[in-house]
Amino acid sequence: MKLSPDGDKVIAELHKAWHAGVKEFCNAIDVSEATINQIFQEETDWAFLIKIDALLETASKELIGNKLRFKNADPANEIAKLVQKLNVNGKVSVVAFLKAVGVHKDYRDFISEVRNLRNSYAHNLHSIEMTLAQLLDGQNDKNATLRKLMPFCEDDPLNVINRKIDESPDIIRNTIVAQTLSFLSEAYGIQLHSKPKRKQT
Repeated sequence: MKLSPDGDKVIAELHKAWHAGVKEFCNAIDVSEATINQIFQEETDWAFLIKIDALLETASKELIGNKLRFKNADPANEIAKLVQKLNVNGKVSVVAFLKAVGVHKDYRDFISEVRNLRNSYAHNLHSIEMTLAQLLDGQNDKNATLRKLMPFCEDDPLNVINRKIDESPDIIRNTIVAQTLSFLSEAYGIQLHSKPKRKQT
């Protein structure tokens, strides 16, 4: 999936698919439609990313718990309790368990990078007013971060991606939302017909 022109089209189709299937998503995730839509429409990038991170963590832990649950096991079993205590990143973590249960590397890298950016926001009071574009500019390796946030743009040269961000900073939010929707469809088994195809890992 490329940012321009086809990438923009696929992102738009993902948003359209979301609006068409929002009730199915919300029933699967067990939250209200208003709550989910509010996350995607947050006025500040700070609030947006904090809530996206929480949504990804919740979905990831539920996916891991479901994959590891033995037949007829109590949902409140010890495995479920251990999964809830996992950090997102680290040697024994949500991301490590996602790898163990076969989740695609693109999703694992994306979830890990969203948590890293979330920490940049959460641990520095001065960053609250920053946009995502400004936050990215302050990363040690901005290009690596972009590749993880936008894995389906891997065929686009980085100068093209950076130019698109300069022209329209909202592209960062749009791609984060698109990747989040794609992961949610995997985690909860909900079909999105517009999902980009991924290389096998």
